[in-house]
Amino acid sequence: MVLWGDIELPGFDRPLVPVEPARREALAAHLRDALADVSAPDIDGAASNTNPTAPDFRDACAACRGHCCRKGGNDAYLDFKSTALAWGRFPHLSKEELVAAYLAAVPERAFRDSCIYHAEHGCNLPETMRAPVSGAYLCSPLLKLKALLSRTPSAGSAEGPARPATDG
Repeated sequence: MVLWGDIELPGFDRPLVPVEPARREALAAHLRDALADVSAPDIDGAASNTNPTAPDFRDACAACRGHCCRKGGNDAYLDFKSTALAWGRFPHLSKEELVAAYLAAVPERAFRDSCIYHAEHGCNLPETMRAPVSGAYLCSPLLKLKALLSRTPSAGSAEGPARPATDG
């Protein structure tokens, strides 16, 4: 457990290890398989796949260091829908070029037994290429805070929701 202000978060503490070629090969095969089911870039979905009113918990996730990322494995939660959305953001790329862009984002070192993109300073994959669940998922403490903020009058103010004080 780690503290973010006065909120206890799950926390993550595994060592960084080199990303082995077999992991990269598994990711490449998975992406090619996922993209085989995609007939065209999802340009409409890519343009509307945001929620600007959602609370910004990136500081909390940085403090936790990616507990939720530990199950991302070699597929990083990517599937045919998420690759179609990413392709919709980069429709000028061929499928093979999109796979190459995903592979180029794999860090040299990632946390052991975690998502292939889970690097020392967070996710090495650009937000525009991540699976929607990577941006939408909230751990239990943050879900509770989000619910609390949605009931607070200041949650809809021009300044946005109040956030807990952090130690840094």
